[in-house]
Amino acid sequence: MSEKDILQKTLVAIMRTHPFTVCQTDVLYPSQTLDKTAHAIITITYGETEHRLITKVKTRFDKTMAALHLAESHDKERTVIITPYVSAEMADRLKNYHIEFMDTCGNLFLNRPPLYLFVKGNKSHDILKPEPVIRAFKASGLKVIFTLLSLPNSEKKTFRELASLSNVSLGTANWVLKDLQTLGFLINGGSHGRKLIKKIELMDRWVTAYPEQLKNKLNKKVYSSDNICWWKDTTFEENNAFWSGEVAASKLTAYLTSETVTLYTKKPLTKLIVNNKLRHDNLGKIEILDTFWNFHHGHARSSTAPPILVYADLMSTCNSRNIETAGIIYHDYITELIE
Repeated sequence: MSEKDILQKTLVAIMRTHPFTVCQTDVLYPSQTLDKTAHAIITITYGETEHRLITKVKTRFDKTMAALHLAESHDKERTVIITPYVSAEMADRLKNYHIEFMDTCGNLFLNRPPLYLFVKGNKSHDILKPEPVIRAFKASGLKVIFTLLSLPNSEKKTFRELASLSNVSLGTANWVLKDLQTLGFLINGGSHGRKLIKKIELMDRWVTAYPEQLKNKLNKKVYSSDNICWWKDTTFEENNAFWSGEVAASKLTAYLTSETVTLYTKKPLTKLIVNNKLRHDNLGKIEILDTFWNFHHGHARSSTAPPILVYADLMSTCNSRNIETAGIIYHDYITELIE
C-alpha cells in the first residue's frame, strides 16, 4: 500500500471500530511543522472534544524504527504513527515509549486528556506481506547511501568518484543512484547536477537496514577483556581505526559511560589485541569490524566513525540510555548534514 492508501484505510478502520468522527485531513508541507517528515494533520472529534493530530505514515514500523522515532522526536510536536499493522507485543512497546499510533486494523494508542485509548490485538483480514527490500538497501547500496548522507553534495560527484568513496564497483554506484531516483530520494537536475532530497527519511531507512543488511557482512570478531577501560588509552595511526557506538558517543558527548566497545578497522589489529589481552568470546562486549567507507570526515582526528554510523550502532542496541545519547548525537552532529 502507498502512504496515501495506508492513511485512508486507517481512518476508515478507526471510524468503524471506535466512536470517532474525522472532520478534516490536511496534507502537510515541510514548512508547516517542526517535524519535516510529518505527512498530514487529522482533526477528529471524540465525544464532545476535538483533537488535532499530526501524523506520520510509515509503510512498516519495527522496534528499531520506534527507537529512531524516540531519539528524533525531541523538540518536535508530538506525532501519531500510522502504519499497516501493529502487533500486540509492538503495541505494548510503543505505549511504554509513549509513542501514539494507529493502524489499518483499528489498533491504536492515543493519550490526549481527557481522551485515552489503548487497543491492541485486532488482526488484519489481509495477508500483510513485508515490504520488499529495494536493491539500494542491500549491502553494496547501503555503502553508497552512507557516503551520500555523510558527505554533503557527494551526489554531484561522478560515478567513478562516488564508487571510490564508497568502496563499491562503478556499476553499483550507477544503479544505486538510479534506484534512489526511482524511490524519490534523488532529483536529476540536468546541467545543475543531482540533488539528494528527503534525507531524514533516507537516513531512517539506512539506519533500519544497516544492522542486518551490511553490518553482518563486515567480518565481525567479538572479544572480551578483564579491563573494561582498556580503550581509554588506546590510540591508532591516523585513519586506520575508528570508534563507534558507546565509545564514540562517550568521546563526542561526554554523556555516556561505555559498557560495550565497537571498533571499525582497515588493518588487522594484532598488536592492540595482544597488548590489551583481548580474548575471543562470542558473548563478549567488544566487537571489531572492517571499515566499509573510503573518505575522510570531520571527526576523524578523534578516531571516531562518521556520526551517522555512531548513531546507527547506538540505535541498534535498543537500550534506553543509548537511545537518549543517540538523540544528542543526532542534534549535535547529524542535523547539519541532513536537515
